[in-house]
Amino acid sequence: MFYIISEKDQVLAMENLMKTLEVGSVKNMEYALLTGDGREYPAELSASVIKDPSGNPVSLIAIIKDITERKTAEDALKKSAHDLNERVKELDCLYAVSKLLVKPDITMNEVFQQTVEFMVLSWQYPEMICIRMIYES
Repeated sequence: MFYIISEKDQVLAMENLMKTLEVGSVKNMEYALLTGDGREYPAELSASVIKDPSGNPVSLIAIIKDITERKTAEDALKKSAHDLNERVKELDCLYAVSKLLVKPDITMNEVFQQTVEFMVLSWQYPEMICIRMIYES
């Protein structure tokens, strides 16, 4: 069965096969499998050992399920969650600046400094940015 498993997952598959032989079954193991033309696709494999009356393994039954659609949906969900988190950071920045602007005893320099600090935190990679604010009256 190893000829259908991608080279990168063959060690894991062998480890899981040994585990299956010990415990009798494994469920929902994910591997990259190969199509007839060598392309990889994500799959889920569950397997059980069939034993003879003496308890010796005689064969292995496996169910393989193509999980390409599920993986695509999971990736889309992760991207959406990431994008939503970025929008939340941007909204938090705007909210913080709006609260700052209604403070009665804050100087313009303090407003500018804190606004820049809020803006840095709203970026996806704050450690990689530099902000310069120029004010002309």
